[in-house]
Amino acid sequence: RPQPWEWVPLCGQELQDLARGYARRAGGVDGWTGDELKHLPLSVFEIAAELANNAFTTRDVPEFMSTIRQVHLRKEDAQERDGDGAMSAKAYRPVSVMSIWWRLI
Repeated sequence: RPQPWEWVPLCGQELQDLARGYARRAGGVDGWTGDELKHLPLSVFEIAAELANNAFTTRDVPEFMSTIRQVHLRKEDAQERDGDGAMSAKAYRPVSVMSIWWRLI
């Protein structure tokens, strides 16, 4: 049994099995949707697993996988500051969207 800090290499079949559960999931900043992922052949997931395994062993994660887009949604009960209408940072909820490939891995 691996220790919690040990990297267990991924395999393409494992990623493809996970991707089948991604139907109707939101797309990522990479432009891929869950519906698209679930239809890809095993060979694509084998390449993705190889890329991920290499990234984690070399600690060199490709930028397209580690890019995150964040937006801030105003909370319903947020109040504007009297005088200038400014909002406190606490008045917003951060929402982050990552690459669907990163989420899969």
